[in-house]
Amino acid sequence: MNRGRFTLLSLFLYLLVIQCVNAHLIPSGNGAIEVKDRKVSFLIGVPVSVIAEFDQNHNGFLDYEEMQQKEEIFAKLNTVFKFTSRNESVNITRQELFASPIKDQSSTAPQFEWLVQYVLPELVAQSLPLSIEIDRAFLSTNYNIQLTYGNISEATIITYSHPKHIFLQSAWSTLLDYFSYGFEHILNGYDHILFLLTLLSSGLRKRRWLLLLTSFTLAHGMTYGLSSLGVVSISPNIVEPLIAFTIVMVGAMKLVNIQLELSQECLLIFCFGLIHGLGFASAMSNNLEGIKQFPLETILGFNLGVEAGQLFVALCLFVFLYFFEIKKRVRMAISVPTLFALIASVLGLYWLIQRIFFLE
Repeated sequence: MNRGRFTLLSLFLYLLVIQCVNAHLIPSGNGAIEVKDRKVSFLIGVPVSVIAEFDQNHNGFLDYEEMQQKEEIFAKLNTVFKFTSRNESVNITRQELFASPIKDQSSTAPQFEWLVQYVLPELVAQSLPLSIEIDRAFLSTNYNIQLTYGNISEATIITYSHPKHIFLQSAWSTLLDYFSYGFEHILNGYDHILFLLTLLSSGLRKRRWLLLLTSFTLAHGMTYGLSSLGVVSISPNIVEPLIAFTIVMVGAMKLVNIQLELSQECLLIFCFGLIHGLGFASAMSNNLEGIKQFPLETILGFNLGVEAGQLFVALCLFVFLYFFEIKKRVRMAISVPTLFALIASVLGLYWLIQRIFFLE
């Protein structure tokens, strides 16, 4: 029995045996699905904010007495979380609520645990894939959900922009899902964007851009893949400060006018790309807590999404530089490359200090 299945089985045995819960069964925003024969069991840590109207004493927690409104709470939860198999509603056979004590939630989001069990209308082999959809109105936090089906383990992130996920679908569909995750990740990664803007803006030459982007892409694709497969593992406490250091370096090199040969610059950016790739893998591992290895299509899809995001950033930068630097449509006291270098140096140094001394 692999580690994921053993952990999941232990979790459900605990649920069946222990009636009084003394701690979180599963972190808020995390979920676990186990498929066995026709039976599907789903356990998720739900923030209390999802059913805030049942918090009658307005203390931000769901007390034992408040949880006696089970039927009403179940009705609300089943409007927020929708489960289907081949677009058909499922037949829920059991639901349970488990309250976490207030003392256990002093440093975490107030939550409770919800167990749902249902039986598929046909044999599992004929009823897959399975899907879960969460109402956007209640997606103030991301939900990280792992499904186990025999020897298959699949994980996903439910976000505001991706409120629905279909499990056990084709490899191509999974690749497309993770492509969108990768694209979204790079657009939300302000440190990575600032690195690219500072690097590329210092010399608007097609050959330079092509070689630098290729070097950076090959490097971070390599370490992202190795890290996602569990071959390489480095603590975020080391990787995140190093990423900030690369940003400071590209900004400082521009400000002090350090000129490198293109081959030397490509080698340096390749080394920096190795570090950024570890950061991408760390981000995905943090989002999918407890999942150490990912199927090939998720790795490839996420990486391709990151590359597409980088190309989009480069295209936007080209348009920006075209009007501000080439056409001189807007007069500025300093050049755009110098402005980016200043921002990178200041923010990079701030992130470096923050990540060394304050990163948990």
